[in-house]
Parts: sequence; C-alpha cells; structure tokens
Amino acid sequence: MEILTQFSVFMANKPGVLAQICRAMAKEKINITAMSMADTAENGVLRLTADAADSARAVLGRLNVPLTETEVLSVPVPNRIGAVADLCDRLSSSHVHISYMYGTTGGVGARTTVIFKVNDAGSGFCWATASATTTGAQMTISPSRSMATPAGAANGKDSTLVAPALWR
Repeated sequence: MEILTQFSVFMANKPGVLAQICRAMAKEKINITAMSMADTAENGVLRLTADAADSARAVLGRLNVPLTETEVLSVPVPNRIGAVADLCDRLSSSHVHISYMYGTTGGVGARTTVIFKVNDAGSGFCWATASATTTGAQMTISPSRSMATPAGAANGKDSTLVAPALWR
C-alpha cells in the first residue's frame, strides 16, 4: 500500500481534451498509473495518479487546466473474484469510510491496483504506508504524513492505527 497524489482535472466535455492531457504526459515520459473519467453534459472530471507527481503537476500547470490534488490510498490486490469485496469489507470493519474508488486491471493471475479516497470522520484521513507490516491477523498502519490526531492518541502526537489485515 502507498499514498499517492491524485490529480482531479476539470475539463470541457469535448473531443480532443483528454487526448491533449494524455499526450502531454506521454511527451514528458510520465506514466499515468491509474485514471478514472466521469462526465456531466458540459464538463468532465479526470482523476489520475502518475509515477512522477511533481512532473505531472508541472505538465498540468502548463496546460492551464483547473485541478485539485488529493492524497489517495493505492492498494495492490489479487486479480480474482471477490478481492475488492474482501478489501472493502475489511476497510469497513475498521470503520474507514470510502468516499470513492477506481481500479486498474491486470492479466489473469496478476495483481491489480485499487485507488481509494478514504475518510474517517472521527480522526481525519487514515492512511497506510507502503512499509506496513503484517503480523498474524493484524496489519499495523502508520500515518506517513501530517494528519489529524486519531481519537484517543496520547499527547496529541500521531499514533499507530491497527486494522485487520487486508490480505491473509
């Protein structure tokens, strides 16, 4: 698991706009690692993560497109029936609210990646780091960025959150 910067790009819903953004990323050798597109009658919202967030930010800035940045949780999952359901159940049982999600696809037997925007209203954002360790049936999830202090944290310092293992 890792925390990624997601860019939400607000764009006109017309031919060529998405191609222009993707081509600009490719020209700078930036790999788009996950993306999702939603639309209304007049506008579209492109959500994407990239292998080089700073470079992606610069490219999008040069394109002068309206955008926001959000931290999202990227979780590799096995490509099998029920894998995402299991993951969502485990996040739910840990009282982690999923605002939205989207995923990548992989070949049969390969791993896929699911991007989550999660929010725990009681303690701010709840993130896990790529260095999370699994011990028995629990996974230790350590805050890796400045975040709201979880309820019950001693002395107002970031604390370690414990959630059920995402994969056994």
